Amino acid sequence: MKVEVSIKLYHRNLSYSNELNQFVFYDTLLGETLGTNQEIPELIDHDVIDVTAGPRYTLLVDVNGDAFASGFIESKYEYLGHFGVESDKLEEGSNSWQQIDKVTDIGGKESRAPPFAKVYAGASATANSGEQHSLFLDEDGNVYTAGNNDHGQLCLGDTDPRYIPNQVNLKEPAIAAALGEDFTLILLEDGTVYGCGSNEKGELGLGDNTKTVNKPNNGNGLKDIFDISAGLNHALFQTKGGNVFGTGSNIYMQLCEFTDGEPITSPKVSTTSFSQCIQYLPLPSVV
Repeated sequence: MKVEVSIKLYHRNLSYSNELNQFVFYDTLLGETLGTNQEIPELIDHDVIDVTAGPRYTLLVDVNGDAFASGFIESKYEYLGHFGVESDKLEEGSNSWQQIDKVTDIGGKESRAPPFAKVYAGASATANSGEQHSLFLDEDGNVYTAGNNDHGQLCLGDTDPRYIPNQVNLKEPAIAAALGEDFTLILLEDGTVYGCGSNEKGELGLGDNTKTVNKPNNGNGLKDIFDISAGLNHALFQTKGGNVFGTGSNIYMQLCEFTDGEPITSPKVSTTSFSQCIQYLPLPSVV
């Protein structure tokens, strides 16, 4: 059986075929000229187990557990590490498949990168080279983060950027993650969710009084979570029982709750039916 999945984030599109276990990608840069647009999908010459797309960059993991970054760096001066490689290995402009070959462990020791299983690219309202961050999950469930850290979103206990992935101190292995603009969510094996970074709009579900945290925090009260997802400034959590919790910005009613545009700062079960939600969502203008 052939299954094809199309994933779209900002201007980046990726398609996957399980017959080949390989991804193809094409870039529609919304009118910006950064090179030649790939209007017809072209095969990436890697056997891939995971891939993620961010603003002007892509991360993938091949069958050997090696992680690679490819994309556009507008300014090396503003670059803060979201590729997971140091700036001296990159050029301003397009960069093709740079391997993330080293990490820093919890004790601060630099070592060869472990075999990775999953990668996650952050979101951003712009494509500025210094605004993104990324997360790398290895085969043992250890989490590593790199890139912008101005809100503590790397979960490392400070606000300093990291140019190579640094290991996050967690109580047990992680199974998934979700990254927004300035925040990070990590799902552990026991079904709890830990968050770091901005909570200014309730992105982490930590209520009204906590604005930022720079270490993993599970004060959201969530448990038995099966899957998580993040937008620019909001997040969704699916329980094993099928309920969906939402938290964060709701200015466009993206959480499917009627709040007059006010954010939801603690996880709330969605009670609005899908049909009601799309009925009240603003429709795109037709030009």
